[in-house]
This record gives sequence, structure tokens and C-alpha cells, in this order.
Amino acid sequence: MALNFEDHSPTIFYMKNYVYFLILFLNGFSLARSQAQSPQWHFLGDTIIEQTWSTNVLSYLDGDAPYVAFEQFDDSFLSYWNIRRFDGTSWAPVDTNGLGVHNFQWLGANANGNLQIAYFDQDSMRFGLKRLVGSTWQDITKSPRLEHYPYLASYAFDGEMFYAAFPDLTLEDKISVFAFDGNDWSAVGQTGFSTGRVHSVVLKISNGIPWVAYLDRSLGNAGMVKKLDGNNWQVVGNQLFDGDVHGRMDMAVSNGIPYIAHADSSTQFRASVLKFDGSNWVSLGQPMPAASTQFLKLAVDGPIQKPYILVEENGPNLWGLSTLVLEGANWEYVGAKGFIDNYWNLEFSINNGVPMVGYSRSPFGGGASVQVFSPLSAAPEPLPPLIAFAVSPNPVVGKTLQIQMASEENLNAVVQIYDLEGRLKWKSNTMIEKGNSNLAFNIGTLASGSYLVQLKSASGKVFGNKWFIVI
Repeated sequence: MALNFEDHSPTIFYMKNYVYFLILFLNGFSLARSQAQSPQWHFLGDTIIEQTWSTNVLSYLDGDAPYVAFEQFDDSFLSYWNIRRFDGTSWAPVDTNGLGVHNFQWLGANANGNLQIAYFDQDSMRFGLKRLVGSTWQDITKSPRLEHYPYLASYAFDGEMFYAAFPDLTLEDKISVFAFDGNDWSAVGQTGFSTGRVHSVVLKISNGIPWVAYLDRSLGNAGMVKKLDGNNWQVVGNQLFDGDVHGRMDMAVSNGIPYIAHADSSTQFRASVLKFDGSNWVSLGQPMPAASTQFLKLAVDGPIQKPYILVEENGPNLWGLSTLVLEGANWEYVGAKGFIDNYWNLEFSINNGVPMVGYSRSPFGGGASVQVFSPLSAAPEPLPPLIAFAVSPNPVVGKTLQIQMASEENLNAVVQIYDLEGRLKWKSNTMIEKGNSNLAFNIGTLASGSYLVQLKSASGKVFGNKWFIVI
């Protein structure tokens, strides 16, 4: 399974963090601490997988054993990849000999259970596949050269098959699907089979049959689902809904039954879930209690066909990720609302009725994490001290960055500033005092532009990130 990259602008991130900062202060930390102490959602293994700079998280669930791959950077900002497997007790490293550094997009396994990872090589403009054989990653295939970069591509593995679906720029951004069958690459069905330009592409394989969902711009951003029937892509149930360019959509296919989740102007940006009953798309459940959302992911507990949805709630008193499950005719929260408040690169899955969320904790790193909804183990890690901070004024005028702090205890901290390309531009060690305080830093060396300030402990635990602008 791979993680979606959401288009969060610096302005959106700043507003999100600023609102959350105000909530923390108005509630005297009670909201955030009560969520952190929830006995329901917790880190798998009761620990963050990786505390240091990590991004581009990919995850794969092999039975009861999850794998997580993530990108890291050394002190010279050279990237490398790590892969971990949860062995029931801890996150054990997986061999990365021969893995190299690529734009990895999808993690999974072939029919024999060999771990494999897909990527797109922008230099050669080819899809690629690597597989772990013994203790070494081997190159399995590279596709024929593409004329254009496959933006918004969606990937899937099925046995020895490797699929990629994407808006095909050579065909006016209509959707095409290509696959590697273990020997050769070929188009899957006809190419450019959408009516017009597409976005929000989702590719799934169920019982050996490929399915795609997408928004078609030429049909007013309508939601469409198609499945491969022989060599033809057939529409499933006609148009689902009238979407819009800012809408969100995801698809799950469980035992040949497709489900769609979407949030757009037709739903006042509240999440809605549809199921195809063989003839029509049917709305599931009463309207959700969750607030409007800018992000969603859908998963289905296959044995009992029970849908779960992960949404980012955007309300006046809550901003964070929540999970809901359909119980009868009602959507009910699974555990605490807003149980993750700082995230990037999300994956959502269900394993024997246990929801699991993999993510990194900020756009520029901050640790790779997996949370599960299940009882805590006998000895969970102590909770880190709660820190809240904000940049004000923002934009920053002049040479002084002012940070308002609130901390549960005295601690040594590191303040780091990154540019939009993730390069470290400024760093300072500081002492944070218990309670409320104001910090001021001279950033006269920074040029005008947008930056991310990251606050972490001396041991490397990231407390949060805030966007700011220098003018």
C-alpha cells in the first residue's frame, strides 16, 4: 500500500497550526493531553518507529505483520531509505542492500511473498520494480520510456502483476493503465479511456480484476468508476456524483464489491460513502457527525464488509484525524476524535477488525509512525512533555522571529528552520521554561520567502512544525 501526497500549502499549514495553538491555550492543555492518554489509539509497539527526520512513508500489511518504508536524510541532506517490519514486539530492520535511492511509490509483495517496491525514475522516465531476494534488493523490470511524467499515478500489485494508472499527458490527460506481467509491459485495455482529463486517480485490484476511480474534468469533475471486462473498461453504475476540482475521493474494493468515499461541494465537504449493490450506487448510513474535511481515506473489513473512513476534521473546535465505522445505519467514531493532529503521507488499512494508520509526523520529517486501535501493551512508553508554540507576528517583518511557547516542563530544545525544498537554513539550541514564555531569534540571514520552523527535543523528538513567511 502506498501513501497519498496531499496538496497542503504553507498558508493552510500555518492556519491549521495557529488554530490548534489557540485551542491548546484556551483549554489549558486538557484537550490534547486527554487525547494523548487515550487507551485506544496508540503507537504500534507503543513507540514511534523513527524519531528523526523521516518522510515519504509507505506501508504494507502482510497478514498480521506490517512493513513500513520511509526516506531519511543525513547531515549533508543526502537521502536514503529504511524499511522496518513489526515482529509482534518491536520494529525490526529489513535489509536495504541494493535498494538505492529512488522515487519509491508502492510497497507490497509478489505471489511468493517476496517484498517488493515500485518507483518512477524521472531521469529515465520509466516505471521500475525492485524485489528483495534473500538479503539483496534486485532490479526486476523497467517500463518503456514515457514521454511525460505520470503525475497523480496510482499503483497496485497482484501476484506477479505490477499496475500503474495515471492521467496520460500524451492523450490530453485521459486515464491509461499499464502493467508488467512478470515478463513484459503492455497497456491494460484501451488507453485514454476516460471522457476527458482526469484527476484523483485511484487504482485497486480485486480477485484479479483491475478497478479505477477518478474525477473527470470534462463531466464537471464527476466521480466515475470503471472495471476491466476482458479488454474493455466498463462503467460501473454510471456517474456517481457531481464533484469539483477541490473535492476528495477514495475507493476500496472488497471481494469484488466497490465502495467510494468522497467529500466535495455536493456534500458540503462532509464525507459520504457509497456502495455499488450490483445495479446502483447506494449511500451508506445517516449523514456523518464529522465536520467538513480536506482529506479522507477508505478501508473495508473484508470478511464482514464493514466500511471504515479516516477523515481530517475541520471544525471550529477540532482539527485533526478521526476514524468512523458504519454500525447499522449510523457512523460512529472509533476512539478519540482528532487522535492525530500533525501528519503527512497517510495510509489506512483494516486487519481483522483492527484499524491501522501509518504516517509521518510533518511534511519535512518528524518521525515515521503507525497507530492502531487496540488495547495498549503492558508497558507503554512514557508520554513526552506537551509543547505548544506559535509564530507571531506572521509574516515576519525584519530580522526577528518571535515564538510564543507553552510547556509542561523545563527542557533543552533545538529550533531548526527549513526552506520549501527541505534544506536546513538555520539552527539554534535553546532552553524552554515551564509555563508560558516568549522566545526571539535573529534570522537576518534568511531571504524573503516561506519557511518551516521545527521544534524538537535535544534527543530528537519532534514537538511540532509551523510555517511562516519572511517579507
